[in-house]
Amino acid sequence: MLWAWRTSGPIDPALPGQAAVGSGIQFGAPTMSIMSLLTMSILAVPRPRTSPRVPLIRTASDRRAQIKGLIVLICATVGRWMKRSRQRRALYEIAERDDHHLLKDIGVSREEAFREAGKPFWRQ
Repeated sequence: MLWAWRTSGPIDPALPGQAAVGSGIQFGAPTMSIMSLLTMSILAVPRPRTSPRVPLIRTASDRRAQIKGLIVLICATVGRWMKRSRQRRALYEIAERDDHHLLKDIGVSREEAFREAGKPFWRQ
């Protein structure tokens, strides 16, 4: 609903250029001042949610769990790198021997095999 900026007086629901419903001042009609509009707009602004406080001192078991999770991630990453390195080494050997039937089976050309085998192990 759009509010007309008035300092005081009744709220008139009529559009500009239209006559107001009824004549004169309507008794019992609410009045809005600038101050009440500002108060309503300030109260209508949602307050930011506050998150629960995180304790500054963590327990030893929390730290151990974090370290254990980090070690698991590191081991998984290193394992993925080793697997990728072995696969690229095998692909390089297939491309170097020029085994057309094996390259055709996996759907790559000799140049594509050399390009893929030349990538470092940390790149996908």
